[in-house]
Amino acid sequence: TFVRCQTELNKIQKTSQSMDEDSNESESENCQLDEDARSVEKDQENNKIQDFGEESEAEKSPDENFNNRSSNKKRKSQSSYLSQSKKRLKRRILDENIDNESDNEEEIALCLAPKKCKNLSNKDDRLKSIENKMDDFNQCMKKMSHSMRQMASYSNKITSHNLDIYRDPNSQENFTDKVDHNGTNLVIIVGRDFGDFARKVMRVLYSEEERKTHILPPGRPHLSRKPLDSNRFALLNDAVRVKYRLSKHLYDDFFKYHLRPNLSDFLVEERRRESNKIVRNQAKSAVSQIATQSQPGEE
Repeated sequence: TFVRCQTELNKIQKTSQSMDEDSNESESENCQLDEDARSVEKDQENNKIQDFGEESEAEKSPDENFNNRSSNKKRKSQSSYLSQSKKRLKRRILDENIDNESDNEEEIALCLAPKKCKNLSNKDDRLKSIENKMDDFNQCMKKMSHSMRQMASYSNKITSHNLDIYRDPNSQENFTDKVDHNGTNLVIIVGRDFGDFARKVMRVLYSEEERKTHILPPGRPHLSRKPLDSNRFALLNDAVRVKYRLSKHLYDDFFKYHLRPNLSDFLVEERRRESNKIVRNQAKSAVSQIATQSQPGEE
């Protein structure tokens, strides 16, 4: 019985120990659960606190933003007011300066008005003097051109070797030895120079009456005298050009500066020759009359 009792006690102890262990395990599990619950509650509280803080910040931020905006607006309004005031001051200063400048300009204009009049008069005088000088210059140029023409007429006395400027060595022009007029070869006429040769040719081509009453071709409608026959005048030019071997493309300058003045002087001399003859004849007749009248008185 004692043994049985011990065995039962042992069983009871074992069962009690197992129960204690289960209870300890359950308590430990309960503690862990409690701790987990507490941690969850703490997390929830922290989250609530954060949410509340954010909500409070969110509630506070519009006011702060409004305050900030209002302060910024005030600053901007102040700065804009200052800038506007500065602009107004600048405008006033500029207006005053402009008014002062206009007044000064008017005063200066009034002061300079007589000076301007003097300057204008001086300018007019200068312009008149310049115009007078230009007129004098034009007259001098006319005189120079006239003297140049006279020099060109005087240069008709140049010899044949000075006519090389009117001969082109590169040209291959073939000159004939005959320019015929009514059976007369004009090229063989002898003359001291081209001027004398041309005058002798004109005496052959034109009559004395034609030389006295006509002018060199081409004629002009406003002139009373008629021009000489152009076909015979072309023969004269051909004779001169062939006689002195002058190039065809350079002959116009030669005729203009040398031959034409010489021939025009020749026609003027032909007209004067007749009048001079008449004067000389009249003088001779007068002298002869005086001589005849003086002879009977002497007797």
